[in-house]
Amino acid sequence: MPFGQKMGSYLRTGFGNVKQFLGSTYAHTKQTLGTMDSVFGDVKKIYGALQPALQDLAPQQLQGGLGKLDSAVMKGVQGYENVRSRIDDAEGQAMGKIGNVMNKMGEVRGKLQDQNVNLNRFSFV
Repeated sequence: MPFGQKMGSYLRTGFGNVKQFLGSTYAHTKQTLGTMDSVFGDVKKIYGALQPALQDLAPQQLQGGLGKLDSAVMKGVQGYENVRSRIDDAEGQAMGKIGNVMNKMGEVRGKLQDQNVNLNRFSFV
């Protein structure tokens, strides 16, 4: 088999494996983060519904602690929203960079085809 065919085969296989790995990793990560986001949203809704009842029904001794609990929950919500925003920004940047790489690869392939580069002419003796 000529050098160019072997090299092309290795490159296609390598790029295919990398693409499959990255796609699988992305899908699993996105699914996990989506599940976490859903759980967090449910917890926010439940606490939002229970918070007024806690204030009304809590004994006098616990009333002071409810303010601290509300403050802690709000800090947690704010922290989660900050992390979520960073993840969304990072995902957008990564998708942009992946698009740029794919465009560059297409440009290189097109230039090689325009120059009639035939890698099949190289072979091992």
